[in-house]
Amino acid sequence: MSRTMFIWNLKGKILSIGLGVSQLLTSTTASQNGQPAFAEFAVETDDDTSVVSMERFKSLLKSVHCTNTSMAVNFKNQKSFEYTKRAWNWVNDIERNTLIVVAGTGQCGWNTHRVPFAVSKIEFDDHTKTANLQARRSEWKDVFHSFELSVGRVAKEEVHDACVAPQHIKRKEHQRTMTMSFDHPWNLPQKDFSTPEDAFSLTLSCDQCGTKGSFELGFYLRNENHIPKAATFTLTPHGVSARIGPKLTLSGDLTEEYSQQFDLAKIPIYGYSIPGVLDLGPEIVFSFGISVGPVAGSASVSSGIDISLLDSAELKIDLLSPHVVHSGWTPQVRTEPVKVDAQIEAGINIHAKAAIQLAAEALGHGFAAGINLKPVLGATLSLSESTAGVCAKDKEHHVFGVHVAPSAGVSLNAEITRASDKGNPLAKLTIADLREAIPDACVGFGPIVAKSSLPAKRDSSGRASSQSDADSLSTASSSSHVRRRHHKRHHHHGKWH
Repeated sequence: MSRTMFIWNLKGKILSIGLGVSQLLTSTTASQNGQPAFAEFAVETDDDTSVVSMERFKSLLKSVHCTNTSMAVNFKNQKSFEYTKRAWNWVNDIERNTLIVVAGTGQCGWNTHRVPFAVSKIEFDDHTKTANLQARRSEWKDVFHSFELSVGRVAKEEVHDACVAPQHIKRKEHQRTMTMSFDHPWNLPQKDFSTPEDAFSLTLSCDQCGTKGSFELGFYLRNENHIPKAATFTLTPHGVSARIGPKLTLSGDLTEEYSQQFDLAKIPIYGYSIPGVLDLGPEIVFSFGISVGPVAGSASVSSGIDISLLDSAELKIDLLSPHVVHSGWTPQVRTEPVKVDAQIEAGINIHAKAAIQLAAEALGHGFAAGINLKPVLGATLSLSESTAGVCAKDKEHHVFGVHVAPSAGVSLNAEITRASDKGNPLAKLTIADLREAIPDACVGFGPIVAKSSLPAKRDSSGRASSQSDADSLSTASSSSHVRRRHHKRHHHHGKWH
């Protein structure tokens, strides 16, 4: 049994190829969109199979000619030809002996990426210093049945049952990071919605919505005799945060529930590909959803929620079990008070979702998983009136008041699927589900309670202050009165302009 190591940058360039487990590998840093990104491909072959890369000795070659069934390798000098003849002649000794020759990009003249050839017989022409190989052009997955494939910074078997921080893992010189940007303002312009049959309208804006930071991504696959034995995605956040600060303007008399949900953007992250070996295609999808109703009145309502993840957080998605191992992924949450500028009764729920979708196709095996961060804001607004003033903390003692019962939270979920059947998840897992305890509030509106109706204040002698009985409530008719309704809720989809 022998082991061969390939190291690619993720544009597909082989940086180095090592033969044998004891060979030390070194490489220079390659860049992918400004970020170092490496793939390590370690293959195990039986004793009757060996692997060699023509890129390692291309300076010794005069010419190479390839077809789908043959290779002719011509050497510049006799010394290198004789050495190769001694090293390769074992292929002819026993019929089952096989040499895997990897032709580098362009070495055959027609190949746009490196291609493995399975060599079963070699004839050596001493006169022309040429090795004529009886070779079959092959796919990587067909010639290598046991291997380890690592992309970016990954958690390998030593952290199979426990999530160890990547910085604590002993890393080889050639291991590098693969960074996925999460820095995206949502650019949500004002959106108008309406239901003409109910004379109801809604305007949504969110000029303070978006995400920041980045994720470090890793992928690992271990195969034994064509069968996957381990497959994982890993994610580590760096400065990751999300904010939604929506403003809703509601107007009308709606007895039903109205909802809308729409995608804001689908952002494909730069794909990483090694032809015939790996296709890794992350994507981020941002979406927004609102649900309101019943509604009686007209007002603008705004609030905000900020969410962040610790840089020390670690997450590993086991694609075969399937399950998720995580540490430190409980989001940090900060909320802002709900603001309302007029009398209204309404139920409001707003959510946003940032979904990271991961897909990998590696040597014939497809894997897919997703992580979504979903902050939620909500409020129940109810109108009250009192001749003594509605809101206890309202210094002006308004006759009318809107009681605000706010709610906020965030959920973080994972989904694992087969790449060929994404509609039927293998597992749906909750990583975190938080609900923030937010105190109720009250906002006063309308006329102010007359002083004579307020509790009497005592002077220094303990006597009540004199107030004229003529002081009375300002007329309630000066403020529009919003009827309080109690209706059975229905679900209603309206029109989005």
